[in-house]
Amino acid sequence: MNPLNGRNLFHIIRRSLNFVDERLVGHGEQVAYIVLKLLEEDGSYDTRQRCGIIFTALLHDIGAYKTEEIDNMVRFETKDVQSHSIYGYLFVKYFSPFAQYASAVLLHHMDYQDFSEPSCRSEDQKLGQIFNLADRAALCGETQPANANQIMKKLKTYSGSKFSPAALDLLEKAEKRGPVLGRVDREKQTAELLSLLDSWTNEDEIDRFLQMLVFSIDFRSRYTVAHTFATAQISMDLARIFGMAGRDLQRVKYGAFLHDLGKVGIPLDILESPGRLSDSDMALMRSHILLSEKIIKGQIEEETALIALRHHEKMDGSGYPRGLGGEELTIAQRIVAIADIVSALNGERSYKRPFPPERVKSILREMAGSGKLCPMVTAAMLDHFNEIIEKVNSGSRKLYELYHHIEEEYRQILSKYPDFAEN
Repeated sequence: MNPLNGRNLFHIIRRSLNFVDERLVGHGEQVAYIVLKLLEEDGSYDTRQRCGIIFTALLHDIGAYKTEEIDNMVRFETKDVQSHSIYGYLFVKYFSPFAQYASAVLLHHMDYQDFSEPSCRSEDQKLGQIFNLADRAALCGETQPANANQIMKKLKTYSGSKFSPAALDLLEKAEKRGPVLGRVDREKQTAELLSLLDSWTNEDEIDRFLQMLVFSIDFRSRYTVAHTFATAQISMDLARIFGMAGRDLQRVKYGAFLHDLGKVGIPLDILESPGRLSDSDMALMRSHILLSEKIIKGQIEEETALIALRHHEKMDGSGYPRGLGGEELTIAQRIVAIADIVSALNGERSYKRPFPPERVKSILREMAGSGKLCPMVTAAMLDHFNEIIEKVNSGSRKLYELYHHIEEEYRQILSKYPDFAEN
């Protein structure tokens, strides 16, 4: 049985993004619930499609984590929030399993009367209008508490201008079955979302979802995401050398992808500090393990969680956060610990260039010789060093090529939608 499904992933992403800015997490859930109710009234989406759209709605404001627009977004009447729509669109398009719904994120602040782009698919327009209405309807309930009738009356004054009449009709029907607007039971709403997302269990999509969580950290530190992907690649190669397959190999993969998730809650000036960290800053950096634990605790198999959470433990007990010894560390945990070190030494950071291969090997030998690293895993890494690092470097080049492509597409979107560039 796969240890992850939509319910688990909902909680993981909620906890992760909450460390960045909790204001957007509750808003995302409220928008997702309203979108769900509109989709149910529409009736043209099956359960699987609704799951994908709901996850996209939860993430619709993720671009705001990369911009200075969060404070502007809490105003009903504003157009000074377009950059985050573009960043969010590109994030969902390239880094998530929900690319087919990405345009709804791009368009979720576009008024109905402005939908004149002929190349925009009718389906994209429809979802964009649904997201736009849900976003503003949620905001009414959050910033100007009122009863459902008052909110509905206010929204309808913008029918045909700001909002789609068809989307408003769906909302009115949903509210009659309701309640959807105003002061509603948030726990009940969350329970409904989770009930739907329980059915989302496709393994390939879950793999992409985990990668998406890694990229959510990259909205704050590009070095972190490159490091995580390299750590996962090295971990998988070493695990195969030790004969792991099936569920055991999957646990290593998931543990490696999640190992630095807690860095989403570490201040950016520490993550990308150009010099040596002070003792207090180092203590904050080390706390990323405890933050990771808070994010994934109870949501994934314990064996997978411990692979992620023990990557800074050492065989001689000198590691952190628990100071565990080698007899307490499984082969999978030892593999990810060594992969993390190799990735850090081989990779570029804000404060260093990649170390030469011979220096990386020398450090590994020294750490294994002093009892800090597992000698068997270290030996396997050294024996296969060149072939493993070649694959890691190739993956890193592809990653940076993707970033270059995304930056170019961002500029193209700004030129295609002048209103975005003006704000």
